[in-house]
Amino acid sequence: MKRACAIASIVFLMLTAAVHAADYPVRPVRIVVAYPAGGGDDLHARLVAEKLTQIYGRQFIVDNRPSAGGVLGFELVARAAADGYTLLLAGANITIVPHLRTYVKFNVLDDFTPVSQISSFQLMMVAHPSVPVRSIRDLIALAKAQPGKLSFGSSGVGATPHLSAELFKRMAGVDIVHVPYKGGGAALTDLLAGRIELYFGTMATVTPLVKDNKVRALAVSGARRSPLLSQVPTMAESGLAGYELISWYGIFAPAGLPPDILASLNAAIGKAIQMPDVVARLAAVSVEATGSSQADFARLVRETHHKFGRIIKDAGIKAD
Repeated sequence: MKRACAIASIVFLMLTAAVHAADYPVRPVRIVVAYPAGGGDDLHARLVAEKLTQIYGRQFIVDNRPSAGGVLGFELVARAAADGYTLLLAGANITIVPHLRTYVKFNVLDDFTPVSQISSFQLMMVAHPSVPVRSIRDLIALAKAQPGKLSFGSSGVGATPHLSAELFKRMAGVDIVHVPYKGGGAALTDLLAGRIELYFGTMATVTPLVKDNKVRALAVSGARRSPLLSQVPTMAESGLAGYELISWYGIFAPAGLPPDILASLNAAIGKAIQMPDVVARLAAVSVEATGSSQADFARLVRETHHKFGRIIKDAGIKAD
């Protein structure tokens, strides 16, 4: 009798889970964005929300919750019910914030369920045309000959461009001065004016400048060349073996998301980001549509968290 009851209970739970997945969602789903409207996070969230609304026939609504470092938006989702009705669109920055801001009330590895990667993108190191280098190998030689004389700008302390340059400095063993700005636009303005020599930027921001011969492309940050500028070598090809840094965007849910809803969302997001118009809209901003299994995305989040943590610790970076 006990065994029969146990089997009946298991069957009931399996049937309940199946019905649960079949019914999801029964009301609107909120996708939290921890930054203002108009940025990369917001663009990705609105693309995904539009397509998931079509796929499920229920509204997926973007909810912008901007704050310093995105902390409030991240914490809001970490504390939400794990029922699939509160999701988070976040970039790799979610793995950086905990290393810089000790007051955060979330653990990126314990308080979220990584659902699916959406996209990935490379960065590119560029130089002002007056700098007498044409490759990373040239730059390393110049920086070693003139320690502390060259400078690189970034969009802010702890931002991905900053960490990309710090990783370069550590691996190359060079002393280049960091000049942080309040945004990439200000850094690029000073680069074009020759007030700083180097900049690590996203492909979207620096590719037009390279094509107009306003800055010189030295290398991209990934393990393979970018199809956007296939003539630009990778860091490894250009003289810094082992260098690789890719950034990304993805969808998260609170920890404990039921497996059936997780599987449903992962499949729906995978379908959405394969749609030709989504691929084209992301390519237009120099981003590659990149689906993933839930396990692969969880592994990517862990690896990124540990990698950025090492860079921040080794460079002694502190938040403003």
